Amino acid sequence: MSTSHIASAELGLPEEAELIQPRIHLLPPHVPRLTPRAHDAAMSYVPAAGRRFSWRQACLPFADAISAWIALELMLRAFAIPGGRELAVLGAPLAVLLCKLSNAYDRDHVRVRTSTLDEVPTLLSLSGVVTLAISMLAPLTSRGLTGEQVPLLWVALSLALIAGRWTARSLTGRLIKPGRCLVIGDATQADRIRERLLADGSNASVVATAAISREHLTASTEVELSLRRLAYELDADRIIVAPSLESLTDLPDLIRVAKAVGVGVSVVPDLFACAGASVEFDEINGMALLGVRPLSPSRGSLVLKRAFDVIIASIALALLAPLLALIACAIRLDSRGPILFRQLRVGRNGNHFSIIKFRSMEADAEARKEALRPLSGVGDGMFKVFDDPRVTRVGRFLRRSSLDELPQIFNVLRGEMSLVGPRPLVIDEDAAILGLDRSRLHLMPGMTGPWQVLRTRVSRQEMIEIDYRYVASWSLWLDLKIVIRTALHVIRRRNV
Repeated sequence: MSTSHIASAELGLPEEAELIQPRIHLLPPHVPRLTPRAHDAAMSYVPAAGRRFSWRQACLPFADAISAWIALELMLRAFAIPGGRELAVLGAPLAVLLCKLSNAYDRDHVRVRTSTLDEVPTLLSLSGVVTLAISMLAPLTSRGLTGEQVPLLWVALSLALIAGRWTARSLTGRLIKPGRCLVIGDATQADRIRERLLADGSNASVVATAAISREHLTASTEVELSLRRLAYELDADRIIVAPSLESLTDLPDLIRVAKAVGVGVSVVPDLFACAGASVEFDEINGMALLGVRPLSPSRGSLVLKRAFDVIIASIALALLAPLLALIACAIRLDSRGPILFRQLRVGRNGNHFSIIKFRSMEADAEARKEALRPLSGVGDGMFKVFDDPRVTRVGRFLRRSSLDELPQIFNVLRGEMSLVGPRPLVIDEDAAILGLDRSRLHLMPGMTGPWQVLRTRVSRQEMIEIDYRYVASWSLWLDLKIVIRTALHVIRRRNV
């Protein structure tokens, strides 16, 4: 009997129920009540996947300790600090302790997709504290650090921790089996989650989808036991709760049951999607509150974003000037027409501006657009032909490498665009976005944005939702992460 049939039989399901299919029912109509002793025995079970994760989680503090020790040892020796070896031995466990206090070892259990890039601000701060502690202890060994040595030590320690964590995650990702996710709730959402995990290249996959009816949630202990047994049969290490609109009222009970199983739990937050990632949890006399940040960034944040744009765009223009000239020559030699292409787009607060690109199509491309509209591969009122016959030879290379977007640096310097932001749409596409969805225009449109760096194509509605969450969650670090991921996409020759 197969594993799926064993689990089905133990749960009272018909043998033909296949666990890897999009939808199954966990419980029979009549759920047997458990005695207190049976309940305690069931609750003491720890899924094998959870034990496997504990081993993976232990690699991070080990990597942090080794990285911190190597960086401190090498830098203090280079600075010729007496007692440098002892200071390095003290600094390594201090770095691990600070990481633990900041929950830097617990996020991997909470998140499906772990990224060292997301932890860089935390690691920079922790490295600063360790550097401060070393600089305070160094005079006790007879000589302290000079003003130039302190920032060098901080940079070296930060880079070592980042590199150590990235290496540890890369190795464990190759050595440990991919994560196995059990989705509870809507089958349509489960299919969407399965597709996104596959497209993202995450070290996780959906192995089954389960449905729990409202009447079964009243017998929460029995549901929990059934979920534990199912997690054991599937070797699942994460439960993803994806409720439908009809079951949103049951969401707290669904989360409680999933958390009690002892594996990782994630929730598809359709109810809170409009809040973005920047939320604060508050508690008033035992009542939980979710604080949502205003949609429009403050004036100070906008000034900071503009300064970031001008500085990075100016540096990029100076470095890329020879490449821009080379591309201009290639376009001129390849086909007739202007080097630059200008098109009217909708910018911040609905204002129109002319976006600048390197011309990648024939000179009469706009006149042929309507004839090609039936071939558009995105729908939802958007226009994008994946094998467009209007594209020139040089243009095909520019599009694959996203180099046709480089002249938009001038749009950034002129204050019409930002490096990162919602993608500016042409007028007819923007006209199809109505109501509250137009709040994506609260920020300056960007050369790149949150959905351009995804590894899958998105529909218009998904694009709007992602842009909305970006505006609601904006931070300077979020912009910097998107710029870094955009650069990686260009290097890998993925179209942005």
